[in-house]
Amino acid sequence: MAEVLGIAASVAGLVSLTVTVSQLSLQYFSNIRKTSKTVQGYTRELSALHSVLLRIQEMVETPEYHQIFAKRPSAFPVPATAIRSCEAELADLKTRLEERGKRSRWSAKMAALVWPMEAKETRKSVDMFHRYLEIFNTALSLDVT
Repeated sequence: MAEVLGIAASVAGLVSLTVTVSQLSLQYFSNIRKTSKTVQGYTRELSALHSVLLRIQEMVETPEYHQIFAKRPSAFPVPATAIRSCEAELADLKTRLEERGKRSRWSAKMAALVWPMEAKETRKSVDMFHRYLEIFNTALSLDVT
């Protein structure tokens, strides 16, 4: 039972982290009139990752899942390493976005007008979101009963 709660807490933490990264990102997007396709892809993939994490969170919070997991602890379809590495990468992204927002008033105002990541960095984030989205979507499609 403790393992189920640990998994649920880990997934809830990821959901919370995606919300925080989304909010930090939107602070920049709200000041940009026209966003690039790369930034649009970033937003789309982050939103999709958040959605699939919410579905996993709902799954692990069901009584049926608790019963299955009690019988078979290996029933959780998402590797713990995927959860930890996704959390680490999102936390790193969050830190980078926060650091770029902590500048002098003048530079903070100027920085707010421009997306803080280079196109290459943004594409790397899009790829990362997509990679975890695929891992978590695959996990949801597995039948653990």
